[in-house]
Amino acid sequence: MVRKLFLGLGVFLLSVIVGLVIYNVILSVKYKDAIFTASLAEKELNELTFVNQFKQKWGDEIWPEFGTKNIPIVLFNDKFSFLSSSLAVDSSWSKTPEQPLEGLTIYRKPAVDPQAFAIPVGDDWAASLGMQDQMNRQMFLGIRNEIPVAFKFVLPYFLISIKDDVHFASLFHEMFHAFQAKMHEEKFLACEASHRYLKDYPYENDRFRNLWNKEGRLLKKALESQELAVRRVYADSFLSVRAQRRALAALSDHHLKTEKQLEWLEGLAKYAEYSAYIIALEKDNDRINFKAKNAYWQIEKKQRLKALGESGGDNRFYYSGMAMAFLLDDLYPDWKSAVFEENVYLDDLLIRAMGKNSEL
Repeated sequence: MVRKLFLGLGVFLLSVIVGLVIYNVILSVKYKDAIFTASLAEKELNELTFVNQFKQKWGDEIWPEFGTKNIPIVLFNDKFSFLSSSLAVDSSWSKTPEQPLEGLTIYRKPAVDPQAFAIPVGDDWAASLGMQDQMNRQMFLGIRNEIPVAFKFVLPYFLISIKDDVHFASLFHEMFHAFQAKMHEEKFLACEASHRYLKDYPYENDRFRNLWNKEGRLLKKALESQELAVRRVYADSFLSVRAQRRALAALSDHHLKTEKQLEWLEGLAKYAEYSAYIIALEKDNDRINFKAKNAYWQIEKKQRLKALGESGGDNRFYYSGMAMAFLLDDLYPDWKSAVFEENVYLDDLLIRAMGKNSEL
């Protein structure tokens, strides 16, 4: 009996391994060559249609004026950038015959170092993001370059590939960056420029990193709390630990402001990304499979917040800023009218919400 059980288990594991090898060979062939498609496929056109319709209908629930603000979208692959816009554009863009939605026109031009962010288009700002296939190709190749050879052909890539729901939410992340630029261009550009100060940010200081982790755990507990009074207690503790960390590290003025600026820049965009997903799940869940449980953003909040100190680059600021934004929804309902003011950042508003007079 035991022998049969082990034999059956062995056959099952072998079948899984063979299946993963075949799956990875197929992906290796699929992603061998760069994506040079010269036109948008029906999938991309349908996504643009859905995103624009969703934004018009529900955008103001993500953020006041977001739904009515014109925000062009650029989707790019390895060779071309495609612009979807309701306004005329400069002559560097060529009109294509595709039309995803009445009132929108698709334009194309060669892609030159395309980036996922907000980009200037003439005098306007557009959201820019790679096509879903292009993003999956880059992720697949990047992961394969990082893992040992023995695991390259048994990678369960389907567990981490970018699905329709993630790409949809990612578009709203980049669209919000364009919205930030439209609402306060000078502040947006200053926040983006603050990345230069991360090169000597004290990532490796153990005490500094541990206090960052403690801040994240307090934010996580605050978000998970059902009672407003308990949220306030955790938020207050978070502010205290944050002040302690900054004092112990004797953070320079430019490092302190960089934290605030990157939380404003990326935290607000992360907040808009998650908000779009939550609203879509509730109100427009017919065309894309939005998950009520174990959605990517729920997993991110659970895993990333408790380990903020372990995140390199600007990653920690996405999640600390996002967490403060969701707390402010409950603790300071009018916060969105203040966050675009000059020299006002998320932890400043949380201090206001807690009734404190001093600033971090």
